[in-house]
Amino acid sequence: MCGIIGSVNYQGTIDSEVIQSIYHRGPDHQGTYFNKINGNNIFFGNARLSIIDLSEKANQPLENEDFVIVFNGEIYNYKDIASE
Repeated sequence: MCGIIGSVNYQGTIDSEVIQSIYHRGPDHQGTYFNKINGNNIFFGNARLSIIDLSEKANQPLENEDFVIVFNGEIYNYKDIASE
């Protein structure tokens, strides 16, 4: 099962120790996101256990020009959603 970690106003540093704390939850990939937004330090981290989507495109945090997301799990009904 994947692991997620995050904080607003994060005061520490993003180092291997932070991600190691959730490594056992998902050994297939570990990713982080850190940004200062409106004066707040925003931190997201993810440890991924790949089950369905084994591609690197599914690594997290997922980012585009407007959003960053980290979530626990995979979307199992992706074929139904895609057809809609």
